[in-house]
Amino acid sequence: MQQYPQGNDPLAASDKGLNFNDLLFNAPNVVNDHAMVGRMDYNIDSAGRHTLMVRGTLNGASQTGTTAQFPGQAAASQMLDNSRGVAVRYTAVISSHLVNNLNYGSTRLGNSSTGNESVIPSFGFTTLQATSRPSQRDAPTTNITDDLTWTKGRHTIQLGVNLRFIDNDKLSFSNVPNYSFNRNTLLGLGNDIDNDIAAYLNGAALASTTNVTNAFGAILGAINNYGATYNYLVNGQTIPFGQPVTYNFGSSQSEEYVQDTFR
Repeated sequence: MQQYPQGNDPLAASDKGLNFNDLLFNAPNVVNDHAMVGRMDYNIDSAGRHTLMVRGTLNGASQTGTTAQFPGQAAASQMLDNSRGVAVRYTAVISSHLVNNLNYGSTRLGNSSTGNESVIPSFGFTTLQATSRPSQRDAPTTNITDDLTWTKGRHTIQLGVNLRFIDNDKLSFSNVPNYSFNRNTLLGLGNDIDNDIAAYLNGAALASTTNVTNAFGAILGAINNYGATYNYLVNGQTIPFGQPVTYNFGSSQSEEYVQDTFR
């Protein structure tokens, strides 16, 4: 408790500064929207009947996820984005009545968040360190489309196909238990503590029994609450605490169409 900085806003405390204090300070929140995009268009033949377009995108963005818990500390977590993608289009004018567009796209959504994997007990007030947990997500998507347009007389016939292959890979480091103190799980809701304090004060009424009980829980270092989420593998085994939990799933999709515009 001696590691906590002094408060500077007593009027915001629950008892207006008699025993408790609040701390106000400015915590930096940095945003970096950095991205690079490059594109090339190329005529394969001198007549311009066959053209190629290539475009690439690379993201390098970052942002403060959880600001510093106390003055002088670094941000508790950072959100990082290194998503990237490439797109290729090949256009072929086969004849004056027949045009084909072939597209290929590959996009990888890449997000991650830093954090703290330490197990830090909570005693009813702000912990010395934030407990935001790190995580990571990669979601690559491959998309292939082909569109053929055929003009014949008063008809414009179009047909094509759209193929999508989507993966979703997630990694979470939140597989840790938590420990805390809570007066609601004390025998008699902590009345024995409140009665002893009232007797020590010669019967003076307590303005807030909740604050008195919580304060003694923090002073004594009592921990009476435990919580955890148990994660299991497909074979029924429990993933040990501290080990990351992974999720992997995906889907394959296809669409086809044929249409005729008549004039």
